[in-house]
Amino acid sequence: MKGLVKEKKNELQIATQLVTDKEKQAEEFYQKSLKIGNEGVMAKNLEGIYKPGSRVGFGVKVKPIMETLTLR
Repeated sequence: MKGLVKEKKNELQIATQLVTDKEKQAEEFYQKSLKIGNEGVMAKNLEGIYKPGSRVGFGVKVKPIMETLTLR
């Protein structure tokens, strides 16, 4: 992708990727993502196939649990 896409700051950036089996490294990556304003990260089974727009169990969004609201 980096050879095909010309990045523009605050407009177009290639997503940062981390491939690891280390929990501490994954947690640091997640916390950094939240700190820069992302709502979370995507985790994917590297053996899984890619199916756009379909929830097939190979990828999952990891984000903080939001407090529930009591509305009247």
